[in-house]
Amino acid sequence: LLLSIFTLTPGRREEKRHGAAWRTDGKVLRLNWEGRPPYTVAFEPLSQPHSQVWRDGLLYCCESFASQVTALDLATGARQTLYQRFGFVRGLAFDGDTAYVGVSRVRVKIPLAQRIVGWFQMRNGVCELDARTWKLRRQFPLPGTETYEILVMEGGG
Repeated sequence: LLLSIFTLTPGRREEKRHGAAWRTDGKVLRLNWEGRPPYTVAFEPLSQPHSQVWRDGLLYCCESFASQVTALDLATGARQTLYQRFGFVRGLAFDGDTAYVGVSRVRVKIPLAQRIVGWFQMRNGVCELDARTWKLRRQFPLPGTETYEILVMEGGG
């Protein structure tokens, strides 16, 4: 079992969520129920990891604070940024040669230049991407401000 966390820093969320560790000290843990300790760090550092998907021997995840989708090779420690855009990126699913990525509006203060770029992009919704090239095919804006998870259902509809 793999688990993504923002940080192992002790304390309550309210106390640590404004610190650097909350944004950039994310980890993927490999759980070991009978072990001491009950986990090992499988990969670090990550920027608020979300939505892990195991596919073709790689672990794909959204790094919401970095606004990107990343492929992780747990065996070698290699990482590759596949897609980046403005907004909190969370929610990831694959269907054949298509990847779906959720995007939520940014809720933190960011530099003016980034805000200007973000103004012209979708604020909340789902991006459909080519899973081989990671090029955007189309976007589906959604009402509201946050997308958290995407699930592809066989048989659709």
